[in-house]
Amino acid sequence: MPQQKRNRSLQVANISGRAELLMSVFAITALIHYHHCIRTDNITLCNAAAYAAMVLLSVFSKEQGITVLPISLFLDILHTLRREQHYKAAVSRSVLLIVSTSLLILIRLYINNFTAPKFTELDNPAAFVKDPFFKLASYSHIWLMNLRLLLLPYSLCFDYSMGCVPPIVQWTDYHILCLPTVALLLVVVPYALYKFKNRWCVFGAVFAVVAFLPASNLLVTVGFTVAERVLYLPSVGLCIMVGVLSERALRYSRNMDKIAIAVVVIAMTMTYQRSEEWRSELDLYTSGLKVCPQNAKIHYNLGKVLSRIGNVEAAEHNYWNALRLNPNYEHAMNNLANILEAKGYSQDAERLLRKALRSRPTFAVAWMNLGITLMNQHKYEDSLQAYQKSLRLRPTSADCLFNLGNLFQKMGKPLNALDAWKNATRLDPTHTHALTNMFVVLDELNQCDEVLEIARNIPDSTVNNVASIAFQIGTCLGKNGKFLEAERRLKAALRLNPQNAMYHANLGEFTIT
Repeated sequence: MPQQKRNRSLQVANISGRAELLMSVFAITALIHYHHCIRTDNITLCNAAAYAAMVLLSVFSKEQGITVLPISLFLDILHTLRREQHYKAAVSRSVLLIVSTSLLILIRLYINNFTAPKFTELDNPAAFVKDPFFKLASYSHIWLMNLRLLLLPYSLCFDYSMGCVPPIVQWTDYHILCLPTVALLLVVVPYALYKFKNRWCVFGAVFAVVAFLPASNLLVTVGFTVAERVLYLPSVGLCIMVGVLSERALRYSRNMDKIAIAVVVIAMTMTYQRSEEWRSELDLYTSGLKVCPQNAKIHYNLGKVLSRIGNVEAAEHNYWNALRLNPNYEHAMNNLANILEAKGYSQDAERLLRKALRSRPTFAVAWMNLGITLMNQHKYEDSLQAYQKSLRLRPTSADCLFNLGNLFQKMGKPLNALDAWKNATRLDPTHTHALTNMFVVLDELNQCDEVLEIARNIPDSTVNNVASIAFQIGTCLGKNGKFLEAERRLKAALRLNPQNAMYHANLGEFTIT
């Protein structure tokens, strides 16, 4: 009768990518509107309000949207220099943009209490390099990776953290050459733009650089190593440059249009292939390991998916890989302990869970799972302490209360078990395991009236779709003399679980009666 329910780490939908996309849409809309206004000299209060609204929507979508203001400023400067007039109006607009940018930055700092966000070394290892030279070299490596992703977006990964891009800490690391490469680009690119003499090409380059600045670690330390989503807006600047260069190339090559078509076809093919990888978690995590085999988080996520689809051996292998790469990965230790416990290796599971709790003492789920492991080893008092610690950390956990009820039942305390299961069902009225166990104990205590009273408050979807609950309700209805209703409930239980001999036996008794 007692059943155990373990919590595995819940997946949380990450909306950062959609926020970046929304921010980019608002930012581009604001820039187009601003360019139209200064080109037509139509700077009215209504147009200014529309521009301000787009900027605010961009910033509220993602903080990177604040870059639309300095980009607008540079666009205004280019436009004014070209016309060689209306300097006074341009200066006024420039001052307004500078003040607006400063004000938004101050508001953001005020919201954050003028303190920088806290990140761990696993999020952004380069930020924790103490040597200034190696830190700059590590940042240079990251900048070139982003440039490569802009120019050649292949070998993509959804997560570049946890060892995917290790920091440069030794002179023998060949990635140290990224620093002189960046220095060379800072000289060559401006010179090439100067010689090219095209203001839109210059604007595209400045657009890309300014839009990327918030993610560069130069202004503020960010909580990631590389994130493809932060390149959405900078890619617009690159597209402007590509458009200008393609138009110029058409003057010298008749085949340029064919090359452009070929590039578009290749890009569409790569986009389709990447979209297919995002269709399932298994494909996404498998593709991620091809790019970042040293990323412990990807091994962990792949382990979760494999465990969910029943490939326990492969899941265990990936959890061990995650721990090999990050020995203090408490979530991997917790999930691996679940697998080992299910295999009967309770002592190994206990060791992993205790190590996870040493790494993170506030890990409520690990405390609960430790309680289960200790309970299975008949260490009831230690198990009780583990459950109590878990509930202190997370008092609204119906699963922990359910497992606590199981412990009390094993300890010969059915009334305490009932209280725990009742509390679990108050928090989660659809907790089928707690309901089933509670109904069985109440039935054994000849308290079928209470079973039927509780059953009135259970959602019909739970009663009609869970065989064990329908069976217990039917049994109590029969004991109270309500045979027709009892027969209906027992038949419903049989439809859900036709192989259960006990259900057949009880239905037979009521039919004979």
